[in-house]
Amino acid sequence: MDNCVPDTKMTTRKRDRYVIFSMCSFTLSVISIVLGFALFTRIESVARDLRTMDTKFSLQIQQIRDILRESSASSRGSENFDTSNAIRYKIPVVRRSVDTVNGNESISLYDLGESIKRYVRSIMKGYICQSPNRVCVAGSPGPIGARGLPGKRGPEGIRGKKGTRGIVGPPGKPGEQGIKGDIGPQGIKGEKGNPGTPGQPGAKGEPGESLSAPKVTVSPTSDTVTENQTATFYCSANGNPTPTVTWSRTGDTKPISSRHNKLEITKATYNDSGNYVCTAKNVLGEVQKQVKLFVEVPPRFTKTPNRVIKINRGKKASASCQAFGFPSPKIVWSRGLVPLPQDRTSVSNGTLDISHFDLKDSGTYRCTASNKLGSVSALTTLYYIHIDFKAVFTNLGASGRFGPTSPGSHYANQDHDGQVTLSSGIQQWTVPYT
Repeated sequence: MDNCVPDTKMTTRKRDRYVIFSMCSFTLSVISIVLGFALFTRIESVARDLRTMDTKFSLQIQQIRDILRESSASSRGSENFDTSNAIRYKIPVVRRSVDTVNGNESISLYDLGESIKRYVRSIMKGYICQSPNRVCVAGSPGPIGARGLPGKRGPEGIRGKKGTRGIVGPPGKPGEQGIKGDIGPQGIKGEKGNPGTPGQPGAKGEPGESLSAPKVTVSPTSDTVTENQTATFYCSANGNPTPTVTWSRTGDTKPISSRHNKLEITKATYNDSGNYVCTAKNVLGEVQKQVKLFVEVPPRFTKTPNRVIKINRGKKASASCQAFGFPSPKIVWSRGLVPLPQDRTSVSNGTLDISHFDLKDSGTYRCTASNKLGSVSALTTLYYIHIDFKAVFTNLGASGRFGPTSPGSHYANQDHDGQVTLSSGIQQWTVPYT
């Protein structure tokens, strides 16, 4: 029951709203009809008034035309001025301006009056200004009217005839040079031309310089540089004609590149040491001068001893050490703070020899190669080897008679003599029987 009460209230509210909306619609419809009727009545009234005014103005214009015709006939009897045609031309203009009224009575009457005034003025001006002793002065021009809309674009005109050729312009700038093309085939050699007419003998020249064989001066005649330095020799030559100067190495005819007769050897090495020749040559002969180059090189080993050398007891110990350099390096062997063994040590061409090597000779030995540019050194260790007693039995057999000649092949239950080979030599040894 409680749920039904709200539904009934909502239905009643909807019905009331619909009734109110219907009444409003009806009221608006009635008001629209009344306004439409009133507007129609007003339009009819205005149209009726316009027709009445048109009739009145037509009568007034007719009266004005009659008056003007009479005055024109009295003042100028000889003219046939047909005013009726002018009036027929102007009257439709006045009526059109009246017909285009938009319902505003005051504005339409004003326009109509202005039209009549203009018409009357045009007529009166013709009659009055043409009378004798009458001068009409033009009034001030009226205001400039608004600019009209542009007209439509006209059709395209006919294409004109081709004009005469113009003056040739100046030449343009030259373009960039193109890529060089391939070389064409060699042309055929032309025929030899006829000899030309001999020319006139020239004037006698001034006496020239006397010819002379080349003379050469070199500086310095000898040079000593250190490895990786630059050696430079200069060569100047005189003679007439001027001789050409070239540098070359002794024993090699190939010229060496030089500038301004100057020989320059950069980053010199020991192989660059030697003799170089400067040659000056002209038509009268050639002359040579020789220079010497010495390249000093610090010592460097070409052969070093082994790090460890093993020597048996009583044998000769040898360690070799060789070095290269210029000036030639001096090789010295040493043993630290201990001197080399006396009377048993010799050094020849960098080789150290120690005879009858013993345990006390063991140790580290140093090889040093030096010249005025520096020194290098290398180490080696001489190691003493002790050999235990070892015997080798040979020539086994019975003493004083023939017997076995190999171990274990002698007579059984008998003593016999034999030879024993030791590391220190051959000794007599008695082999017990087996």
